Amino acid sequence: QPWYLSDHFGVLCKIRAAVAAGAEERVLLHKPADVLQPEVLEALSLGSEVELVLLGSAALGIADAGSDVDLLACSASLSQPRFFARAAEALAAVGADVECASDATVPLIRFQAKDGRQVEVQFMELSAEHILQLRDSHTAVDAESHAFEALEA
Repeated sequence: QPWYLSDHFGVLCKIRAAVAAGAEERVLLHKPADVLQPEVLEALSLGSEVELVLLGSAALGIADAGSDVDLLACSASLSQPRFFARAAEALAAVGADVECASDATVPLIRFQAKDGRQVEVQFMELSAEHILQLRDSHTAVDAESHAFEALEA
């Protein structure tokens, strides 16, 4: 089954790789908790079944007032249709008006956060091993292997 991965993710992992290799400039990647309310994060993570990664301008800390928030949701135990159904239900329970574009070229969930920003969530089913690599690539500056390279292989 085909899956889609935002180009933002590759850019972030390549930046992270450059930092790990000793690049002079340090890049701080922000976490989902830096930009979204706890109840939204809880709804999207479905307890602990889903790993969330912040992408795009919000992750790089360069978002402006008109920027949306891009997230990648990954799970080893959920399929895309199951994630979309459960996340939409959980988001609706916290008052979000959710649009599921599951038949789009890049399937996603879209909703407006309480602060007015639009949030777009892509989903990818990954093995538990790749989820650990994904987590490491976004948390450890000195990580030797990066999820983007592992996923490309």
